[in-house]
Amino acid sequence: MKLLFNKIDRRDIALFIWYGVLAALAAYVLLWWQFWTDLPSHGEMFTSYNSILAGTYDPPYQYRYVAYLLPDLIRRVTRLSLQTSEAINRAIGLWACALAFHAYLKHWFGRHGAIIGVLGFFGSVPLFIVQTSFAPTDIPTLFFLILALIALRNRQYIHLLWIVPAGMLFRETIVFVYSVWGVAFLFEKDKRTQLPYLIGSLIITVVVFAGVRLYFGFHPYSSYALPDNLKDSRAFIRPLLLFGIFWITAWINFKTAPTFLKYASVLVPVVGMAVFLYGYSKDSRLWLPLVPVLIPLGLRFILSENDPPPVIQNQP
Repeated sequence: MKLLFNKIDRRDIALFIWYGVLAALAAYVLLWWQFWTDLPSHGEMFTSYNSILAGTYDPPYQYRYVAYLLPDLIRRVTRLSLQTSEAINRAIGLWACALAFHAYLKHWFGRHGAIIGVLGFFGSVPLFIVQTSFAPTDIPTLFFLILALIALRNRQYIHLLWIVPAGMLFRETIVFVYSVWGVAFLFEKDKRTQLPYLIGSLIITVVVFAGVRLYFGFHPYSSYALPDNLKDSRAFIRPLLLFGIFWITAWINFKTAPTFLKYASVLVPVVGMAVFLYGYSKDSRLWLPLVPVLIPLGLRFILSENDPPPVIQNQP
């Protein structure tokens, strides 16, 4: 895929293999740890998993059918348990995220900076996915979000005609990318170039959104969670712990940050507002969309001036 792998050298091949090893280790160990420490919950998750595949589960989870179909396909092909098949599926998703994130970071920080950022991502993975049990929706969504941001930054708008709609099949939060695109559209000069792709991407995404609901049936549901979040101290403490010092370092010398990262920073208030209003803020995985914002912004403070120069300079 030229969009993602347009600047690979031989050293990257061995590095990407190690990313795969880390992804497999994280996925397998964490999933089995979850299984043995929360057996009653896993029994419930097995039941809901099968109900989603049967098309009878509650919204909005039913509308994310594709995310649950993939590990089931692995189970059918390999004849392994659903537990192991989900571990394989999660490992593939984490590996894809690592590769995309490496390409995303290398643009500004060079190879060494990208490695530091990806290792930081793997270091935070346990905090993000330890609660997800058999919910294979969030990791693929992060992958498509990073891919969409790469396309936006490189002004390869045509790729957004398929990236965002594809991400919609896994989780609706992929639409957060439109907030970044909206800011970029306002401040960039190539509005005439962007506009057809922006309209086209929105139309295709809406068609996918509506088509899935038409297929499984339109079922209204309420997810307003602000009162519960305001009463629970974990709703504030856990998001702070997830990114730690990055919450502070991301904003140091923000004026000198790359232009695109300034655009992407709109995700912080957008995601924060969405999570507090319509999700449970203590659920760590809901904060995953901030990974491609806070980590690169924070890396600018961590990396020294003696580090290798970025692959591309004087670019958004």
